[in-house]
Amino acid sequence: MEYGAPNSVSKLYSVPRRFDVAAIMAVQLAYALLFVALRLVQIQPIDFVKVAGFFTCVGVGQAVLFRGKRPRLSSVLLGVVYLVGIYVVHAISRDDSMLQLHYLALLVWLVIAIAGAFCGYFAGVAVGTVFLVSAVMRRAIQRRQSSGVSRDSSASRMQHRQMPQETTHV
Repeated sequence: MEYGAPNSVSKLYSVPRRFDVAAIMAVQLAYALLFVALRLVQIQPIDFVKVAGFFTCVGVGQAVLFRGKRPRLSSVLLGVVYLVGIYVVHAISRDDSMLQLHYLALLVWLVIAIAGAFCGYFAGVAVGTVFLVSAVMRRAIQRRQSSGVSRDSSASRMQHRQMPQETTHV
């Protein structure tokens, strides 16, 4: 089959609505790596919370919005809402004049919304990658277990066939 042919279907990895142990472990590993990366760049604690909250919102949104059927759109929408929300909270806490509606403020809001869409999309890709890795590892473990079971059962049958029968002579 040719790449990009109409019959080729690629699986879209996103946050599942139900988790198994492998998915939970993958999420824990991803958060650990995120926290290490943020720690290495010596990010401020409040920004640490903002970044972790952003990835959490995108992940939850992929599973909940549109019943998990449109994870890319969910990621983009949540990126816009989250960054605009963070900016509003920041502007209110500083008593910023950017909350007023004038032309420069509208341009800033537009730039923030576009940046939120891009950040949301890329955060969604990162979240989807976690579950892609989880699925690949799960398949590899299942393949290994199924081949190990068949190998063990065939080896035990061979040993049983080849073992000489013990005879007792009186």
